[in-house]
Amino acid sequence: MSSPTSTSGAAIPHPVPLVYRLFHLYLEPFSAIVGAAQSLFTTPTYLSIITQPNVYVSGAPLTSLNHLLLAQVASLYVLLGVFELTVLRPSRDLKIWRGAIVAISCSDVGHLYAAWVGQGGLEGTSGAFWDPRLWRGEEWINLGLTWFGFFLRLAFLAGVGMGGVKGARKRE
Repeated sequence: MSSPTSTSGAAIPHPVPLVYRLFHLYLEPFSAIVGAAQSLFTTPTYLSIITQPNVYVSGAPLTSLNHLLLAQVASLYVLLGVFELTVLRPSRDLKIWRGAIVAISCSDVGHLYAAWVGQGGLEGTSGAFWDPRLWRGEEWINLGLTWFGFFLRLAFLAGVGMGGVKGARKRE
């Protein structure tokens, strides 16, 4: 896909700053597809990444319900990755970007709730969820990326790095 050009032949800068494009067009789709594959094909490893050892004991037998739910999770990860690649990648329209980011942010709330549950939130043992100093390497990947993505989306919606709300609206 070629870059749009102005009537003078100069390339028009993309209205979405680079940091948002790098995350939503490369890092997150890649991470989502990897997460989907882990959920489906290396299920015990995936469960040990997204939960505390007291929530999932490595090597514990998995039920058909576990496999069903993990296949659903994988499907949603694929949806997220493909959505970003097919809707955001070709678009320079800030209205489309904002709508997509609002939708993904709503999903982030559910994902963070699920992460809280996976960290022992329902049992009252979710201290690591709220305290990065207690995170294992797995949490830095899972929770760190989830929190970072959520706050990055909130920054996008607030107009951070986009020349303020007025500047962002002018570019539409």
